[in-house]
Amino acid sequence: MSLTNRVLKNAAFQAGSQAITWVFAWVLLIYLPRHLGDEGFGRLFFAISFSLIASIFLNLGINTFLMKEVAREPDQGPRLLANAMGLKAGLALIVYALMMVVVRAMGVEPDAVVATDIIGLAFLVGSFGQTFTAYLQAEQRGREPALALVIEKLVTTAGSVAALVSGYGLVAVAVMHLLGTVASTAYIARVLYRSVPFALEFDRAVLKRVLVGAAPFLIWIVFGEIYVRIDVLMLTKMAGDDVVGWYGAAFRLYGTLLFIPNIFMTSVFPAIARKFADPGEGAHKATRRTLNFMLLVSVPVGLGMSLVAEPVVSLLFGLEEFHHSVANLQIFGLSMVFVCVDVVLGSVLIANDKQKQWSCAAIGAAALNPVLNLALIPMTQARFGNGGYGAALATLITEIFMMVVALKLMPRGILDQGSARIAAKVCGAGAVMLLAVSLVSGIGLFAAMALGAAAYLGAVFLFRAFPSEDLAHLLHAVRGRSS
Repeated sequence: MSLTNRVLKNAAFQAGSQAITWVFAWVLLIYLPRHLGDEGFGRLFFAISFSLIASIFLNLGINTFLMKEVAREPDQGPRLLANAMGLKAGLALIVYALMMVVVRAMGVEPDAVVATDIIGLAFLVGSFGQTFTAYLQAEQRGREPALALVIEKLVTTAGSVAALVSGYGLVAVAVMHLLGTVASTAYIARVLYRSVPFALEFDRAVLKRVLVGAAPFLIWIVFGEIYVRIDVLMLTKMAGDDVVGWYGAAFRLYGTLLFIPNIFMTSVFPAIARKFADPGEGAHKATRRTLNFMLLVSVPVGLGMSLVAEPVVSLLFGLEEFHHSVANLQIFGLSMVFVCVDVVLGSVLIANDKQKQWSCAAIGAAALNPVLNLALIPMTQARFGNGGYGAALATLITEIFMMVVALKLMPRGILDQGSARIAAKVCGAGAVMLLAVSLVSGIGLFAAMALGAAAYLGAVFLFRAFPSEDLAHLLHAVRGRSS
């Protein structure tokens, strides 16, 4: 099976599981804000964001390091995994204890503290599952991780809806997050153990290799999560739970579409890492082709989300309580395009062993984002009554900053003038889509989506925004999979 065939197979598994988990995600998007209210949903979103930041110090960048190393040197995988698990086991209690202390020192509401304790435990358990998943993805085994994700979302969604319908609230929803994570982690651990019987191991030389190798990824993850999540903590202190709720509703909608870069990371990154083990024109072509595909998909998805933000928020949450979420979601739609581009460019830099430079970019973003939030949150809170508007703008500016830095760091010869022409054509097709939908008002959500899709595809065809070489390669790979 060729490299592209394997990537398509794994991407198909990821896309299939994403279609299922999308249903669960949308169910939660409908139920949680309506049953918890803007303040309750804001506290839940705080608990999730805080726990994500804390769990970074348990992941330590190990998952990305493991995926890259196992993809390149499979025979080293079992020992790396065993020592990574030993390292994580030793840190888990320390990280969790610190989480409990810090959240109580922040002075948040008591039910938010309890929810953070429970969801924090879920993230710690899930960090072990993520390491198992990274190992399987390095072996380009996409079926089991996809099924694990479905298990987690099924348990979490069904349990949360049942709890809310039965009259329970925030804490019960947090418990369901924990149960879903435990079920998913138990399944993926069992799957991996069958092929790689692992145990905790503490070999000083291997531990040093893991820590040194993962350090640049840790820096990237720590500062990357800070600039993504710090806005929620700042909004909590500067604007209040209701504003966090409006922001969180928009962010969760935005998050349901992040499957696009996620599929890339889980399906394509191991293949890219293997390609750049022996860099050359083949690796460069693979990079350009991947970036073209990502632009082709992310531009209509991101801009389309901005176009239909108001009817989507109205349908899911109601504009009476969540009308401020509309502006947030429109900005997140623009951010979506840059996030997808940044994931591709960042992965190529890592595959080229430029993770230290990319980590420095993350540090710069983590310094820039809080400064932007400090300026934009109070400004937009005072002017629009919605500090989340400023936080969303800070996210957009930060993603643009990351793209500019990634392009500066990109090794010569990977991207060329053809890449710039394709990007311009795809953005032009996106502009045609925006114009077509904006000229027609009052046609309804689904009619607007259909019109936008037709306008975009027509413009892509007219502008020849999809290179014939890429199309031929894709068709050949698809025929190879189906034969």
